[in-house]
Amino acid sequence: MSIITQKDIEYVANLARLEVKKGEIAEVTRKMEFIVELANKLSEVDTSDVTPTNLSIDLVNVFREDEVRPSYSQEEMLENAPTQEQGCYAVPNTFED
Repeated sequence: MSIITQKDIEYVANLARLEVKKGEIAEVTRKMEFIVELANKLSEVDTSDVTPTNLSIDLVNVFREDEVRPSYSQEEMLENAPTQEQGCYAVPNTFED
């Protein structure tokens, strides 16, 4: 008994925007059934003693506390600006009026 039908394959192919030719449907059906069988085997595994996790390594928060530190002055920041206007970088318009 087939658990996946030709109609299922056509439906999934349409959702995935894939073109499956009529001659390929039987092969795709066989492969999809194999994948479903593998997934079903996984559900038979006893995982009652396994701690759920979404990462394979422990992560440590690497954020630092915010602290105010000296920075560059406005004049220093604008020293290398090709053009400036009213104390800001001047850039070409990206939209036409």
